[in-house]
Amino acid sequence: MHILGSNSVDVGLQKKAVFLLTDLADFQLNSGNSGLTFVSERFLLKSVTDMLSEFDLDLQEKVLLAIRSLLKLPSTDARDFESCGLDSVLCRLGVQLEELPSEEQKEYAGEVDALRREVLMLFEQKLKLGTAAAAVS
Repeated sequence: MHILGSNSVDVGLQKKAVFLLTDLADFQLNSGNSGLTFVSERFLLKSVTDMLSEFDLDLQEKVLLAIRSLLKLPSTDARDFESCGLDSVLCRLGVQLEELPSEEQKEYAGEVDALRREVLMLFEQKLKLGTAAAAVS
């Protein structure tokens, strides 16, 4: 969590930590093991969401993959991501991806943007399900 939440840590190390987080979330999702409760802690979700503001396409892609995996977990509450400002961060990222200057980056940016849209869709769906479930309770 310290690596993900610190701006002074090397980007390469942050990428590896995000990749590990994605693997842990995917493992939990595929195994049905709910023992890894730290993957849905608010501090961790906030740290991961904040990493989308970095100007590194590769890091942003890895963070989007991690968020997608975290959103798929039943233990993750979309309202926690909402309180982290995920929707506004995803919108800002979309604008940033549209404004990339070089042609060679545009193709990769298009792939990252498709992933961004998928994450936004998952987030909105999970948020609606959570709101509907809260209304029923």
